[in-house]
Amino acid sequence: MRMKKSTYAIVSAALNADDTVTSDQRSAAVAILRERVSSSGPLPLLLTQSQVAHLLGMSRFTIRRLVLENRLHPVKILGAFRFKRDEVEVLAAGDQPGQPKGGL
Repeated sequence: MRMKKSTYAIVSAALNADDTVTSDQRSAAVAILRERVSSSGPLPLLLTQSQVAHLLGMSRFTIRRLVLENRLHPVKILGAFRFKRDEVEVLAAGDQPGQPKGGL
C-alpha cells in the first residue's frame, strides 16, 4: 500500500515526538514508511512478473507456478506478458477467481 508524502511527514513527526518510542523502533518505522511513500503515483493497470512478485512478497518462480496452477492469468501484449492489477489484488485478498468462497 502506498502513502502520500504528507502522511509520511505527519507520522514521522509523531514518531519523533513520542518519548515512549526507542530510537531503534523509530528508525525501523521510518524505514518502513520510506518504502511506502508514493513517488510514482498509482500502480499501472498491467504489472510485470517482477512487480507482481514484489507486491505479493513472493519469488518470480512462485508467480510462474501460480500461472501453471491456473490461479493467475497473464495477458500477452506485443510479445510481453503482463498481469492484470485487479486479478493480483483479488489473489492478495485471498479470493480465487472462479472458485466458491469459504472452501478449498
